[in-house]
Amino acid sequence: MEHNYLRVLLKHLIVWPLAFGLWMLLRNFGQTVDSEFNSLPISERVLILIALGLVAGSLFGFFEMVFEKHVNRAMSLGKLVIVSSLSHLTIIFVLIFLSGHILHELAGETFYWETFKELMFSNQMALLLLYFFIVITLISVFNEIDKRLGQGNLWKLFTGAFYVPKEDNRIFLFIDLKSSTTIAETIGHLQYSRLLQECFRDLSVVAKSKAQIYQHVGDEAVLTWPTKLGIEDCNCLNAFFDFKCRLLERAPYYLRKYGVVPEFKAGMHYGKIIVAEVGELKREMAYHGDTINIAARLQEKCNELGKEMLVSAKMKQKLKAAEQFHFDYQGKLVLKGKSKVVKLYSVEGTSHHGKTT
Repeated sequence: MEHNYLRVLLKHLIVWPLAFGLWMLLRNFGQTVDSEFNSLPISERVLILIALGLVAGSLFGFFEMVFEKHVNRAMSLGKLVIVSSLSHLTIIFVLIFLSGHILHELAGETFYWETFKELMFSNQMALLLLYFFIVITLISVFNEIDKRLGQGNLWKLFTGAFYVPKEDNRIFLFIDLKSSTTIAETIGHLQYSRLLQECFRDLSVVAKSKAQIYQHVGDEAVLTWPTKLGIEDCNCLNAFFDFKCRLLERAPYYLRKYGVVPEFKAGMHYGKIIVAEVGELKREMAYHGDTINIAARLQEKCNELGKEMLVSAKMKQKLKAAEQFHFDYQGKLVLKGKSKVVKLYSVEGTSHHGKTT
């Protein structure tokens, strides 16, 4: 999660200095603007723009992190829009005040409150607020698109990286809610949907394991990693057991609200996969191949064997250095319509993950 916060902050620290620089280019393009700022040496103007951009990036980045973590979950869409707009407006006013104060200090003048009010109600301020509004809106839109496509896939779609199908090597982890039909019948479908929403919010804990959430399908989620990244520090195993620990930590809440503590089962496999951009009216990244099918079948096999997580022998071999996990041989899986046989291993976490499973 800390890695995700740093990514958010870094994004804003890059975007906002560029946004301030673009504003000055647009404001001066094709004309000579007589202002105190333009009378400063170019080196001082660049430093001021960078400083304001870094302050803006820090403020907006911090706001986005706090908003996502503490506010976004508990408010309706209407309230979210109002709170977000007022918060961004407050940050903009702080930035305007700081920029005015800095310019007056550089000019050896005192920045009075009356000067600030005069600046706020000027025609140029209306244009500046419109510019800020457009920048903030674009950032928000791209953030939402990136979340829906999966982190990093938006840029790949822009560049057409997978317009032509390509082969990749990836790990796939399928997780599915245990006893989902019984739970839905017991608590009702509306409460069941709310339960799934909360579970998949808690699934955000996998961000620290560098997982990409490929898709949600009903009560199932599919996570994926490039093979090297998934093996590194046992990210692919830690993701599932960290999620399990998060659910156990919140067990009293789930019991109080839904009368049940959600438990998930999982199947994991890795290998070659085909990735391609599909769809015309709605485009998305799609993966095809035996690797993803085998991972799905392993997850389904958990019920029959009474295990919470199954991996293929091929996956176990790749994870041979995972000393904090215990593997047990569970037999073979014959794939329907194929002659291929997959050896199965169950996986149990150790005290490294809070509790022995």
